[in-house]
Amino acid sequence: MEPDGEFEPSQLEDFVDKLKAGKIQPYMRSMPVPKKQENLPVRKIVANNYDDEIHKVKKDGVLFIFSPECKHCKKFDPVRAVSPSSRYFGCIL
Repeated sequence: MEPDGEFEPSQLEDFVDKLKAGKIQPYMRSMPVPKKQENLPVRKIVANNYDDEIHKVKKDGVLFIFSPECKHCKKFDPVRAVSPSSRYFGCIL
C-alpha cells in the first residue's frame, strides 16, 4: 500500500478489511525461521514462527526478547549461555 497524497480514514478501513479477509498478508520484518530446532531445549523465535512456537504449544514457556544491538540485552549474555535443559524441564525457553 503506497502512500498517494492525503490519507483518508476510509483507506485504513479498507486496508483492515482486506487484512481480515486474507486478501493481503501482513509484512513483519524478521530473520529467517531456523531450519532445525525440534529437540533443542532453547529455541530461536522469530516473527514468522512466533505463533507456532508460543501460542500453539501446550507447554509452559519463557520468552526472552533479545537484540544484539541493545546494550541492556548484552548484559544477559552470561545467562543466555547457560543451557536451561536441566533447570527448565518440560518448558520451552
